[in-house]
Amino acid sequence: MSLSHKIQLSNSTLSTGAVSHLASALSRGRTEELDLNHTSLAGEKFKVLCAGLRDCKLHTLTLLGCELTEASCEDLMCALTSGSSQLRVLDMMFNQIGDLGFMKLCKALHSPQCKLQQLQ
Repeated sequence: MSLSHKIQLSNSTLSTGAVSHLASALSRGRTEELDLNHTSLAGEKFKVLCAGLRDCKLHTLTLLGCELTEASCEDLMCALTSGSSQLRVLDMMFNQIGDLGFMKLCKALHSPQCKLQQLQ
């Protein structure tokens, strides 16, 4: 299955199963941009998404207001430093990641495996 270069899923209601299918499709597709703005990705959903981010060609990910927390940043840090992530632009505005979450993202940015160039 080949996906388009951009997927727009803002303001969606996705189950954990749907996020799992999305993550699987991302790892096999050629999608370069994913918009999940204002889609609740709290807890297990974000863990599942981050697992798919490790091996995909995604360059831009927008996660505005997705109910992400400090704990979400740990999963994201692992994905960003996996060595195979191609993510260059990450927009996480309007999430409650706190100081510790921000520190985890900064740690990822210092990793030579992290290809991120823009973080909002």
